[in-house]
Amino acid sequence: LDFAKTESNSMRLENCSFSPLSVTEDSLEVVGFSAEKRGIEIVSDYDDGFSQIYVMGDSLRMRQILVNLLSNAIKFSRENSEIYVKITLSKHQEDNVNIQFSVQDFGVGIAEEAKGSIFQPFNQADTSITRKYGGTGLGLTICKQLSNLMGGEIWFDSVEGSGSVFHFKVTLPLDPNMKVPSDLTKTLTPSNMHSLPKRIEIYLPSLRVRNSLERQLKRFGIPQVKSSENLTELED
Repeated sequence: LDFAKTESNSMRLENCSFSPLSVTEDSLEVVGFSAEKRGIEIVSDYDDGFSQIYVMGDSLRMRQILVNLLSNAIKFSRENSEIYVKITLSKHQEDNVNIQFSVQDFGVGIAEEAKGSIFQPFNQADTSITRKYGGTGLGLTICKQLSNLMGGEIWFDSVEGSGSVFHFKVTLPLDPNMKVPSDLTKTLTPSNMHSLPKRIEIYLPSLRVRNSLERQLKRFGIPQVKSSENLTELED
C-alpha cells in the first residue's frame, strides 16, 4: 500500500513535533525480539544533544525507515554478532538540524554487481538469499521513496562477505517551542548528582558496546568510567 501511494504521489507527510530519540528507541524496541532470537546485540550511539531536541516532521515515516533498515540488518547478519547504530547531528542554518542515522551490520554484504539495483522494486541482491531470508524486495524501495519525500537521502556502503552500512540523512526544522524531555532533565540536573556513583567499571568483550556505554555514562555525569575486555585490568 505504501509503495502504491508513493508511486502515485498520493502519500502525504504529517508535520508534528516529535523527539527523534523517542522514534529511535521505539524502532529499536520493535526489532528487539528478532535480534535477541538470533543472538544479535544492537549497540546505539548518538551525539550529545540528540536526546534533548524536538523537530517538526513525520515521526511515523522516520520510524518506518529505521525499522526497515534495522530489520534488514538483523535479517542479513550472522547469528551472535552485532549491529551498530550511529546517530550524528549537525546544525543546518539557524533553525534546522541535519540528522544522520547509520545502521551497520557484519553479515553477508552485497555483491558488487547487485549494488546498482538495490533500491529498485522487487529486487533483492541474490535469488538464493531471497529463498533463504524471505521478503518482498520492496522494503528498501519504500525507504528510498520516503526519504525522497522527506527531502532526505539514503545510501549504503557494503563489502560482500563483510557486511553493510546503510545511511539515512534528513534535514528537519527544530520545534520553535522545543523543550528538554522531563525525564532526561531529571536525570541530568545537578540536584540529583549526589546520588550518582563517582566511578563505574565496565567489563564487556565488545569494544563498540564499551565505547557506547562509556559515552552515555559520561553524559549522565559519571566522572570516572573505565572499561576493558579483561576483568583483571579492572581489578588492578
